[in-house]
Amino acid sequence: DELLSSNEMLTMVEENHKQTKKQFCDLIFGLIDVCTLLLLFLPLFAVNIGNTVYESSLLMLDGVEQYIKVMCLIVVIVRGIMGVLILALQNCTLKLWSKLKYKLSLALDIFGVILFIAIRQPYVTVFVFALLIIKTIVLFKRA
Repeated sequence: DELLSSNEMLTMVEENHKQTKKQFCDLIFGLIDVCTLLLLFLPLFAVNIGNTVYESSLLMLDGVEQYIKVMCLIVVIVRGIMGVLILALQNCTLKLWSKLKYKLSLALDIFGVILFIAIRQPYVTVFVFALLIIKTIVLFKRA
């Protein structure tokens, strides 16, 4: 039996701590991206019909241009797929994936916020922006 020196033990503990932080960050990013799929069902989208504003889910969204609905669907579904990929590939050691996963996820969030601001959907914008803030806080805590 070989005993570990204190330096070797400290190195192992530090590596384990880094791995745990990475897995936690992957878990949070993945779950938040998957959580975006709730926009398909939650009635957060505003629809103006006459002088009345109705709330609708993305799947039931009527009264808006078709290209707007398609862009929203693409953003929400791609973010959901990104979340599933982050969760599924937590133990992937591919350097390209490790470098790009957080950047892609944040870029999709920022694009989503800009899109929802541009199409004047305040409730959806607040929802997506809150998720972006949570991700940013988690990313800073990890560093």
